[in-house]
Amino acid sequence: MIATLSALLLFLASATVVLNWIHAGQTVARRLRGDRRTVSLVYAVPQILVWMAAVLHYRADPPTFPAWLFATVALADVSLYCIVFALLSAPIRRLRARARSTSRHD
Repeated sequence: MIATLSALLLFLASATVVLNWIHAGQTVARRLRGDRRTVSLVYAVPQILVWMAAVLHYRADPPTFPAWLFATVALADVSLYCIVFALLSAPIRRLRARARSTSRHD
């Protein structure tokens, strides 16, 4: 029962990862055509589903999936890289904005 629930959660996470890549591709295609509208990604949901599947998986006896499968699904998600990029670029943008505002006042 626990292994089945873990497999279902891992499947839902994999499906969300695939949909996120499709949405990212649609956004790029629209931008190439000159359309500025974007298709939204589902942020953090695949990672949460993979985490829940991994916790349930290691409570099952015996474990049915290898550990690398959970890491592969979690790391294959494009929204994870969008979140990391946003967290890393926010301080840089603040520093650049502060530098621009001080140079205008001089």
